[in-house]
Amino acid sequence: MEDDTETDSKTNIKKADTVSIHTKRTVLAYLKEHGCTSATLEATARARRQDPKEVIDYVCRSYEQAEQRVNEECETDSFVSIIQWLQLMKKAKLPERCHYEQAYALNAIVHHEAHPEPAELGGINMREAYSFLENALTGHPQKKLDAATSRFLLHEFELLIDEANNEESEDEARKMAEKLIDREHYDYAERPDKASFDPFLLDD
Repeated sequence: MEDDTETDSKTNIKKADTVSIHTKRTVLAYLKEHGCTSATLEATARARRQDPKEVIDYVCRSYEQAEQRVNEECETDSFVSIIQWLQLMKKAKLPERCHYEQAYALNAIVHHEAHPEPAELGGINMREAYSFLENALTGHPQKKLDAATSRFLLHEFELLIDEANNEESEDEARKMAEKLIDREHYDYAERPDKASFDPFLLDD
């Protein structure tokens, strides 16, 4: 006899199959181009011939399943700490309080700072690199980068990952996690800037 968990799993798979492969691909392509927000998801779902609710439910289930797989596959202390930070962000309603200051700073760099010509940096376009980071912080769709700039950013991200995945960083992550677990209340009323620059009040 099947247990409830196995039955629920099969039910979810059956529900997911009600959305056609063509619809899945079209919705994914639209979200890649226009950004994955509730507004863009609803817009593309309503544009399909299929029931919009089925499309939205499928995307939400896929997101939850992907998050669960990541949780199962990534077990480093740093990753666990990141999950705790994200949970606290939701609890403290940080998205409602943040004003994307870092993204605005990058936007200023893109539009007002002098940048070397790509030819001087082996084809790397620093303006486009900063734009990529700005879009990443705001959740806006990304422009396609040229090969040299893509390799440059990939290399920089790999360096950051290597720096994070060492014993010293893991120890620091554990200390941060302990502070996050102990703190139950976050009051940004008197210091609204903290919501963006020090959301977990770790500098206090």
